[in-house]
Amino acid sequence: MKCIKCYREIGNNKFCNFCGIMQPIDRDAYESERHEPNTATGNDNHSPLTLQQADNQSLTPPPPSPSDTTGEETAQNHASSQSVNTVPQRPVADNAAATDKLMQCPDCGSMIPTDSAFCPHCRCAFVVPNQQYQRYSRTPMPSAQRPNNSQNYQKPQKKGLSGLAVTLVTLLLLGVLGGAAYYFFFYNKVTKLRPDDEVVTFTRKGGEKTVIIDTDAKEIEVAKHPDWVNVTTGDGEITIKCEPMGSYEDREGIIKLKAGDLQAKITVKQSANATYFSLSQDLIRTGHDGDEVVIELDTDGDPSSIYYKIDDPYMCSLTDRTTSGFTVVIDQNIYPYPRECNITLSSGTEERTLTVIQAGRCSYCDGSGKEYCLSCLGEGHTSCSNCSGSGKEYNFSIDDYMECALCEGHGYVNCSECNGRGYYQCEHCNGTGDVFSRE
Repeated sequence: MKCIKCYREIGNNKFCNFCGIMQPIDRDAYESERHEPNTATGNDNHSPLTLQQADNQSLTPPPPSPSDTTGEETAQNHASSQSVNTVPQRPVADNAAATDKLMQCPDCGSMIPTDSAFCPHCRCAFVVPNQQYQRYSRTPMPSAQRPNNSQNYQKPQKKGLSGLAVTLVTLLLLGVLGGAAYYFFFYNKVTKLRPDDEVVTFTRKGGEKTVIIDTDAKEIEVAKHPDWVNVTTGDGEITIKCEPMGSYEDREGIIKLKAGDLQAKITVKQSANATYFSLSQDLIRTGHDGDEVVIELDTDGDPSSIYYKIDDPYMCSLTDRTTSGFTVVIDQNIYPYPRECNITLSSGTEERTLTVIQAGRCSYCDGSGKEYCLSCLGEGHTSCSNCSGSGKEYNFSIDDYMECALCEGHGYVNCSECNGRGYYQCEHCNGTGDVFSRE
């Protein structure tokens, strides 16, 4: 079969291997339509060559000329003006004779005649190896990687992002990297991070305290804190809220702060000691016989958190120590001099003192507060002087004895010195038996 354009023999190829034009599928229908009379022009017989020349004169290869070049060289020169590929050096063939007449298409891999300027299967244009490559020419695929069967070969489809998508992704990545660099090197650049108080102390009841942070950071991060402490960050400060203590053991924790590349820490302490306590009285005065005095205690601490100190343990002792109070037991003072004892209660920074003053035993009355009456010898009465203690007196009128009117028959009368008590009040201790001053 001949080409519809250049009229060269091309067989049943889809494209002409000399001029590259596509051949009609139904050749008979094309020829019949081509030879129909043209009533508009009045020309009933136009040759196919004339019509083909009218289509595209530039695609028609020039006729071979002996003075210029051979037909094969002309076809090759025509192909070089439109080529983008180079003919491979080693054609695929079974014998040497076939190798001299056939070559492999660098695009689809089909075997085509060596004098072709276009591939009859894929219309790929190429030049001979001794001619120079075009600027945008393709590099031919080696024959080992090309399939020999042109019917089973399919062109690989290019996959990937479009140019606009690649540009957008690149701009997004650059923006993210630029923002991260600005944040770490400029926005969050920190030169100082110093709390004004590195140790914060709470009582067993807890509470809330604010610590000022001397920093130029935009944000302060709390990297670590105890579970019984809640930390809230603010503008150049942090607020520490401590929970109440449920036990009577001291506890301590560390709060770690972070800003940029700098770190700081604050020590938090919570004491189990009593934060306050008060006594129902701070002075006890008692006699030389001793006593037991109950002291009421108002405190938020446990007895184990309160320390008691007694100056004179031979004079006083403490019992029944509870959160509500304790009992002071004061021993008897057998000495004639008064004595004093201080009981000191302390817990943490709180301190209270209870003073106990005990009187001495009066040496004049031996602590009884009474002095023996020498007139009645302590009996409180003396013999009646009227009846001489008999209780009767003689009555001359009746010449008999009758009841003594002075002692009423008792025979004795109350002592006038002690008023019948047998003793009188001790002037040294005023009858108390206690002496609170040293004489």
